[in-house]
Amino acid sequence: MTGPDVSPTAGVGIYVNDPTQGPACALACPAATVYRNYLVQHEGHTGQHPVQIDNLKAVGVVVGNDDGRYWVMQNGYTMPVGRDSLAELAARLRTEPNLVEQAEAALRVGVHWETSVAPPLEHRVCQVYASALPCNYARGPPESDWEPFARLVLRAAYEATLAVGAVRSLESGGARVKCYLTALGEGVFGNRVKDQILRVYNKVVKDEQMPEKSRIATQLNFTFMGNPGTDALEVAVRRVARGKGRYGFGNGRDLRNAFESAASKARARANFDPRAPELQIEDVIGPPPERKTMPELDAALTQLDAMEGLHEVKAQIYTFVQVHADNYRREKSNEKLVELKKNRLFWGNPGTGKSTVAEIYGKVLKALGLLSNGEVILKTAGDFIGSVVGESQNEAADILQLAQGRVLVIDEASDSRPLD
Repeated sequence: MTGPDVSPTAGVGIYVNDPTQGPACALACPAATVYRNYLVQHEGHTGQHPVQIDNLKAVGVVVGNDDGRYWVMQNGYTMPVGRDSLAELAARLRTEPNLVEQAEAALRVGVHWETSVAPPLEHRVCQVYASALPCNYARGPPESDWEPFARLVLRAAYEATLAVGAVRSLESGGARVKCYLTALGEGVFGNRVKDQILRVYNKVVKDEQMPEKSRIATQLNFTFMGNPGTDALEVAVRRVARGKGRYGFGNGRDLRNAFESAASKARARANFDPRAPELQIEDVIGPPPERKTMPELDAALTQLDAMEGLHEVKAQIYTFVQVHADNYRREKSNEKLVELKKNRLFWGNPGTGKSTVAEIYGKVLKALGLLSNGEVILKTAGDFIGSVVGESQNEAADILQLAQGRVLVIDEASDSRPLD
């Protein structure tokens, strides 16, 4: 509901004036909201009056809240019974890891499997109803008393939501399912969605009980070398996550491909031990981007050095290589990367080596692992121009499609004109 003092009997129209993400999700699937508030059958009741659904009920049994010792549920809000009521619970959760594990397993989320969305759209979605603890609504307990319990709820809620996505995939014969996660509690306690995804991957991928029924599962049973937060697994997941939003990105598929590639590189290492297979960070992101460790990079830069003049051009390419090297270090340390723009315009008089430098630049990109293919494709402005109206757009689209993952060099681009 929109607040701890608002019950389901207040109706659903009140969501319109609430800008937070919960009401927005409720309005996105209004039929499900009405059903959940007034028609759902639970514990012998219809709707949520006088008895409301409580997703923390089983958690309360685990931690001993049966009699309201720590909190009471008020219209979907977990309200502490007193200023010091959460301090005792916090102390227990900090010192009893088994209790934390049992409590996380006991948390429930609501799932509406097939619900229609608001008109005029006609597709159906699966909505998962979860919530963070209302730290800002309940006056009294300090943040430190909330934190262990709040983090427990966040972890379990995200894991349950991702589990629903896995169930949907299994029910669909292994089809890829898009799972959209919102930041529960608006990011309280540093609650970043990508960190929660990473934590679940850690838990599932490293589970020793994972059945080894496929080549991929076998690869994922490698030991991931590195320190917590910067081991090979987490570096790989973060690298794959940075691809979200690009055309063709597919979460699990891309992660699977990344591990297949890393496992292949690991097996090619001279020190690889098949009896105790390990994935090192270098298997995921390659060797340090230095001339002494990358023969292809050294060859490309040697060719560049041999060209006369071009001091500014050489300086820019060397700066690009240095920034990439800095990003390599940052990636290993889980620091924010510096964005690198790979497109370049080489401008100059005819015969000054523009096309040659462009090809060398493409070799540098390939050597640094910034391209999936790295092949250099040479085109002229005329290749983009068709002979009839509308053909130019098709020609351009075909060339760009061919150039994906490669280096596209457009020679004498100044001769081009706007596409018709």
